Amino acid sequence: MFTLSPQDFGYLPLTLLVLVNQLLIPAPTDLVMFGMIKLGFNLWIILIIALAGMLLGATSSFVLGKYGLQLFPFVRREEHTRGFKHVKKLYQKHGQWLLLFSPLPVIGRYLPTVAGLLDTPVLNFYVLFFFGKLVYYLVIIYFLKSTAIL
Repeated sequence: MFTLSPQDFGYLPLTLLVLVNQLLIPAPTDLVMFGMIKLGFNLWIILIIALAGMLLGATSSFVLGKYGLQLFPFVRREEHTRGFKHVKKLYQKHGQWLLLFSPLPVIGRYLPTVAGLLDTPVLNFYVLFFFGKLVYYLVIIYFLKSTAIL
């Protein structure tokens, strides 16, 4: 029979934090994830939750970029920020391959919205965004485990 331990409830806040982080509101998801791993939470569950939450949040941002500029004034305001303009210019120059750099804090915040705005094919968006995040987390986890930090 499946039972929940108090530790299992720690995954829900991580899920919400990751989702909020991807919706253009900066949050320290990496630090929380690594802290949870250090506390003994299951590494693979944390990785799956982080990737799923990032994809769900990125999907929301992608849809806002594709359709929200006409519907929501706050998205229209976001489009006029210096960071958004910079990422849009980079995306126009380098194309959808820039999605591989989605874990980077400066450009990753706007990438899903810009990808939606510039009509990136949905499958390409998911594959490149997911692969970029997965590689980022695996490299960081490997580094932290090899240095005995985790």
